[in-house]
Amino acid sequence: MATKVKVVSTETIKPSSPTPPHLRNFNFCLLDQLAPPFYVPVVLFYSALDEKAAPDSASVSGNLKTSLAQVLSLYPLGGRVKGNAGIDCDDEGALYLEAKAHFELSKVLSYPDIDQLQQFLPFSPYRVSTNNEDQVIVGVQANFFDCGGIRIGICISHKIANGASVFAFLNAQSAIANNLKASELFQPKDINFQMPSRVISREKLSTKRFCFDGDG
Repeated sequence: MATKVKVVSTETIKPSSPTPPHLRNFNFCLLDQLAPPFYVPVVLFYSALDEKAAPDSASVSGNLKTSLAQVLSLYPLGGRVKGNAGIDCDDEGALYLEAKAHFELSKVLSYPDIDQLQQFLPFSPYRVSTNNEDQVIVGVQANFFDCGGIRIGICISHKIANGASVFAFLNAQSAIANNLKASELFQPKDINFQMPSRVISREKLSTKRFCFDGDG
């Protein structure tokens, strides 16, 4: 199914806390240099339970930008990739786009198409900088549907992130956006508890190794 998404605004979100001067330069290791200059893309879907009660796009966007600014303080997400040498942690921030999708989110979920999904991302995850252009590390695009649904597309540079670190980023931003605090979910109590004096006891242990003949 052909779909069309229209970007209505583009801006840069800077980290809420500045990077200390002594951490300005982040050098790549050899493995980072060998990593392809692509991005790890993630697309998240949020359906509105009730179209009439769906939150307005302005409040959702404000919450997204505020939480993004705070999570960009995680070193070195707020900088720029400088060629293949490393990252300049100049706090230039992340690319943030807002887009409107004038069709139903359910139609996209019913007939997913990889090529069509890329228009919900801030840019192509396979783009390569030219003319020594500095590469942004994080890009976010918030797509708002007429039905009240939201689709958030995120790209993070593969030079510093893999799948596990991308989901750590998402968990951190989600916790900030929802104001999740462990001390509120698991409220502390005045309890008299002492750790045992000996956590590990000394015992005689034995280990065994089994070797099998590959020709057997």
